[in-house]
Amino acid sequence: MTGPKGAVSVSAGGKLLGSAYDPRAEGERLAGQMLKDRTDVLVAIGFGLGHQLEAFRERHGCPVIVYEPSPARLRAALSTRPIPLLDLDDVWITTELPMLGSLLSRYYTPGLCVRIAPHPSAVALDPESVREAVHQVQQTKNALDITATTRVRMAGAWSALTVENLPHLIENPNALSMKGTFEGLPAVVCAAGPSLDKQLPLLREYQDRVLVVAIGQVVGSLRRAGITPHIVHLVESQDVRHHLADEDGTGAEDLNLFLLPSAHPGLFELPVRSRFHVPILANTVGVWLSRLAGDPRGMHSGGTVAQTAVFLASALGANPVLLIGQDLAYTGNRAYARDSVYDGVGFEDRGDGRYELTRIDRKMRHFREVKQSGGRSRRRDLVWVPAWGGGKVPTSPAYASFRESYRDIAGSLARSGGQLVNCTEGGALIPNVDHVPFAEMLERHAAPGPTAIAERIHRVYDTREKPERAPFERGIAELEGSLEKLEREAARGLDASEKAVTGLRMAQSPQRKIDLLRGIGRYERRVQQGLGAVPWLDPLVQLALHEAMAGVRKSENQEPTPEAAAEESRMLFETTLSGIERARALLERVAERLDESLPEPLDRRDP
Repeated sequence: MTGPKGAVSVSAGGKLLGSAYDPRAEGERLAGQMLKDRTDVLVAIGFGLGHQLEAFRERHGCPVIVYEPSPARLRAALSTRPIPLLDLDDVWITTELPMLGSLLSRYYTPGLCVRIAPHPSAVALDPESVREAVHQVQQTKNALDITATTRVRMAGAWSALTVENLPHLIENPNALSMKGTFEGLPAVVCAAGPSLDKQLPLLREYQDRVLVVAIGQVVGSLRRAGITPHIVHLVESQDVRHHLADEDGTGAEDLNLFLLPSAHPGLFELPVRSRFHVPILANTVGVWLSRLAGDPRGMHSGGTVAQTAVFLASALGANPVLLIGQDLAYTGNRAYARDSVYDGVGFEDRGDGRYELTRIDRKMRHFREVKQSGGRSRRRDLVWVPAWGGGKVPTSPAYASFRESYRDIAGSLARSGGQLVNCTEGGALIPNVDHVPFAEMLERHAAPGPTAIAERIHRVYDTREKPERAPFERGIAELEGSLEKLEREAARGLDASEKAVTGLRMAQSPQRKIDLLRGIGRYERRVQQGLGAVPWLDPLVQLALHEAMAGVRKSENQEPTPEAAAEESRMLFETTLSGIERARALLERVAERLDESLPEPLDRRDP
């Protein structure tokens, strides 16, 4: 429809998508409301006529993600006029809810402020879609926060554990040396959710026709059902030997363990049939050490042990990857599968939007002394999410965020020709993942008869060879040289930035300020290049750099004052120098552990 001043608007369901009188003025007003608070990433729900987004971007340059639940309304709005805004690289528009989460993942870094701006027409015409979009944004943000926070805060500890485990990494083969070994077979990843129980009888029938990958917590459940998993995957840096072994340390002799390089050293010492280390790209120290050992490969990982097991199964060539026991919810008021290591921990809805875990001693007694049985966890926020088969199921914010992570994992597998299928038949619905009954997938994809799966693993393990010492020595020497060069540049940059902070306060001419900032910029570029030359320095400075990066990207700093820019540079140089100190200490420990596992030949030692 055309308004009295010639402006074109669109009517849908008796509601205008924008003013027919002065849509530009209306857009300015809505943009003003969006600009009242800090915004680092704008998520607009409902496109309207787009005037509010144009007005917003004229005054604020942050990324804009638009979710319009109605393709018909979007087509009508786009037909009213040309909208150059949509040609910008950081302005995106989608009509698909899962894509909204994917787009947010591109731009969101923990510490940034995501502003959700529902358009009035969307609220009036489609309130349920608005609620779903808000929920999608919240869950995506939570998933990214949890994963990033864990990795950032634990990066230093994981790096140190990886170095301590160097003798074990040298002694045991890299799991990725088996890349593609199980092509033509499906994998069944067994997680610890309550619904695992009902799938085990069927898995027992098919256990010689599929690759069975279990997380450590469910080994007891599988054994009780008459199943020996082909692979047991653990990622924990805590001592979780109780997942696998009896109190005397026995009981795991027939297992094939696949451990992250940062796993607890005790897991590398358990007597087992075979043991492999699994380098993940997130552990740059582990990938560096694997490269020196002659295998430069690393794989992607997830935020949980089951998610990383999915990537592992896919890397070994299995396809499709089937999930069972991945409830991500408190199905039947239970937290874990029957006969799993934490069996008995229960769930109770407190009726005030929060929940408690009951009989929590069943879990905590493995980590510390528990003086009395029973016990409850502290109250936590309760979330209700869509359930397998319809309705809603109770879960935690963390579990809800893992649903979002699986959506991205499924997409990653699909891009490489794989498929992730949820066969849990219980618990939470996982967005963007196929949900198919377990029996149907087994009948469709299992090998036609028994297959020598464990034998393939044993063959690789039994024929392993230790790597040579020389590449480690060269790698250490190269890194020492890179650290020295980086230290010089960072020290010069720190001196320049400190002088610039003082000089900028006193500078009168704009040119003087420009010259001071240019001087810092030269050192920044050199330091950034130097960081790239030291592949695992970043984890040692990651927490401080992560917080600094979030500060740089915050809206109030998008056009920083010269003084603020100099201060941010000073922070980069300081954290780099601090990281270099920790890197040298870690490098010394690498050399010590190398001597223990690959001693220098006698004819090369000092007399």
